[in-house]
Amino acid sequence: MYPTLKDGEEIIVDRSKRNLVDGKIFVLNNDGSMLVKKVQLTYDGVELISDNPTYRPLKLEAEEANSLIVIGQVVRGYRDF
Repeated sequence: MYPTLKDGEEIIVDRSKRNLVDGKIFVLNNDGSMLVKKVQLTYDGVELISDNPTYRPLKLEAEEANSLIVIGQVVRGYRDF
């Protein structure tokens, strides 16, 4: 998620917020892989987006998106200066 979140940055995750919201950052488990991604809802599923242009969006159709385990929404990041 660089530059929004930097490598090693601590984040606070609100585990009560488990409904995906367009444009928000979530911690997700996708088939055993833990991800921190921005969510973009589409008409036929969801795209998981990294702000880092090195990583392409992960496009999931509705059936695949239903198998996502939503850990919670990232609500804050803390970094050392």
